[in-house]
Amino acid sequence: MRMHLEITGFDELMEELLALPEKANASLARTLNFVAQSTATRAKNRIRSGSRSGHVYFLEGKLHQASAPGEPPANLSGALANSIKFTKITNNPMSGATAGSDLAYAATLEHGGFASFEGEVVYVDPRPFLLPSFEEAIQRADVVLKREFERSLK
Repeated sequence: MRMHLEITGFDELMEELLALPEKANASLARTLNFVAQSTATRAKNRIRSGSRSGHVYFLEGKLHQASAPGEPPANLSGALANSIKFTKITNNPMSGATAGSDLAYAATLEHGGFASFEGEVVYVDPRPFLLPSFEEAIQRADVVLKREFERSLK
């Protein structure tokens, strides 16, 4: 008795399997880009909107309500919100996507620290805006990664 077995499509299957790591890296890179962009957008929104409960004072002839410790910084001039940017990465997830501000006082507001205000050096309690935004964005990362990977398989 002779038996004959024929396998078809093996070469195509091997090509698809060999392409999986590249597709996974591209999907991961797109997910990291989503997290960075979403973090930046959320951080800007935190600064530009929401109620504040800090001190109320006049600054340059305008009434301003500051944020209280623990709240996102209150929008005063728009400079902080406008400074928040994200960088996009290519298909190499090892290069990393980022979100943040290059303003010197952004880190002081985020983490707390000493700052010069109206000629005096004062301690500023943290007014986090980036970390909470990142934490919200990362909660969606698994859904985005799954969607991106499934899309790459089509």
